[in-house]
Amino acid sequence: MRRNGTIEPSDCCHKTAYDWKVDDPNKPYCKSAPTNVPCVPPPPLPECKFGKTVCDVLTGSVLEKCKVEKELQDYFEACQYDHCRINSTKIDCSSLEVAAMSCKGAGICVDWRKFTNGSCEYACPKDFIYKPCELHDNNYCKNNIVMPGQIFSPAVEGCFCPNGMVLSEDKTQCVTSCTRCKDSSGNLRYDGEAWDHPNDTCVHYKCKDGTITETIIKCSHQPACSESNKKWDTVHCCFECENEDNCTIESQQIMISKDNCSAELEVNICHGYCNSFAKISLYTNDMDYNCQCCQENDVTVEIATLHCVNGTTTNYEYTSLKSCQCNVCEIK
Repeated sequence: MRRNGTIEPSDCCHKTAYDWKVDDPNKPYCKSAPTNVPCVPPPPLPECKFGKTVCDVLTGSVLEKCKVEKELQDYFEACQYDHCRINSTKIDCSSLEVAAMSCKGAGICVDWRKFTNGSCEYACPKDFIYKPCELHDNNYCKNNIVMPGQIFSPAVEGCFCPNGMVLSEDKTQCVTSCTRCKDSSGNLRYDGEAWDHPNDTCVHYKCKDGTITETIIKCSHQPACSESNKKWDTVHCCFECENEDNCTIESQQIMISKDNCSAELEVNICHGYCNSFAKISLYTNDMDYNCQCCQENDVTVEIATLHCVNGTTTNYEYTSLKSCQCNVCEIK
């Protein structure tokens, strides 16, 4: 209302307020405030062109059974209105949620989220799964005993444990059993839970039926190389060397047979890889090679004793490797 008694719309108060100003010596700046500011209605909002939105799920075949029991046109119009005014997919999804809850109240489950192309996805923590219409809450652990979860009526949607699993006592994970193991630090572990040794990445434990099983990973030959060139396995226990010479001597058991005489010998072999490359030379426009192979460096002649089928023995001379190194290979 203005000072002269004229009634104005309620959304014009911020303009009619100027008509009620009074002189205040402490606020001289108020004298310059305008009066009789006209109330101009805001321009109408532009016509909304809906296009294709998740609201269309409400008119599709997904909710066909529910439409027999419930009138969903109001939900559809509300969804379109919100989309036009706010243009928020989150708000659109809320309209669909309310419609789905109405269907649940009529005893009809609608798994509608998977028809929104991920726009209304229901995110669950690791190991939990989404269920659109669940009538029974998770069974849960309490003092190592399985306790029954509450019954829902009507059904609810949410994140639940997969079938055959129960909620842990701290309500943070799904477990196969409430039976627990106590690790070396006194921590309680759930059945099926796996963990690593705190100081050794090659030692792993698992709780199974109240018993802790220990697994120790044995690494094969671990070559010497810089830390930056180590390629570790997924548990950071064993490694291989990359981009670094790794030519070493190793022993191998072989069977030598000659003229009905034989013996099992332990011989040395060169094993590993050497730094090599092939690249184009910008100066000659030819290939530039640096090819190295893990080869023998020092050898010696050894004598082995072979045992024959007639009960006699015979000597066998062979070359034995004493050391190995990376040598230049011949380009074939």
